[in-house]
Amino acid sequence: MRTTFNHILNFFWSIIAFYPLVHYWYHTGVGRWFIVAASVSIVAAFLPDRVYDLLQLSSRRSFYERLKVKTIRKFVQNGDLARKLPGKNQSHTITRMHDAKKYLLTIAMYNRFHWACFLFFLFSATHAIVAGKIFIGLLVLFANVLYNVTAIVLQQYNQLRIRDMLH
Repeated sequence: MRTTFNHILNFFWSIIAFYPLVHYWYHTGVGRWFIVAASVSIVAAFLPDRVYDLLQLSSRRSFYERLKVKTIRKFVQNGDLARKLPGKNQSHTITRMHDAKKYLLTIAMYNRFHWACFLFFLFSATHAIVAGKIFIGLLVLFANVLYNVTAIVLQQYNQLRIRDMLH
């Protein structure tokens, strides 16, 4: 049940976020600006770790807690709601050093994905607004915050928690 719920959550958030983006580029056409935006976003996914470290909003967990990261955590894949459901004994509590290091790699992967998406969504929203399609541009911008900014904030918070545990 937990696995199914996680898949549904992932599908739900992805559809909500990507619909305005796909709608915009479908009606605009895949031209050079789409290629530029996609290329920049893909390159961003392969930047060195130190670049992502520079993008860390804060080194204090309290900063993220003031941003209501614990509320965000309830509604995401493998979040608080999902963990309350019956399912295989998939404890997400990290108790070993090896598990903590492995989870940091998972966080890094999610972080790269959402930063790449963040840039693509941001470029797309800007392109739409400049092209005079303000409503769809604002929708893409809203989707960007909902799908990418919240995920980035959550991953940065989780990274701090795990790093605190390792030190």
